[in-house]
Amino acid sequence: MKTKDLAVGEQQKEFFIDDENRLAAYEQWVPEWKEWSAKLKIKKRTLEKYEEFFELFSRFEKEGETLEFVYGTGLFTWQHPDTKIGAIRSPLLTRINVRK
Repeated sequence: MKTKDLAVGEQQKEFFIDDENRLAAYEQWVPEWKEWSAKLKIKKRTLEKYEEFFELFSRFEKEGETLEFVYGTGLFTWQHPDTKIGAIRSPLLTRINVRK
């Protein structure tokens, strides 16, 4: 909605969609922003994991003799023949000895 001739002091409303150049720039910007946003999410998740591992590393440095580091590499699932027992699920584990 555009009005060309306005009296002095009169205000004009302009909507985002009123300017074709602005719309074209926005339509070009959105895919670029989505790509940037997706990359940023990956970077943030990576940083969060780094911080978690650094915190673990720091704990091992301080309490290495009292801590054991174990991580899962998969999930073992077995359907027991006895329906009262049902499925058995257990992480497949790998133990790491941390020594200086």
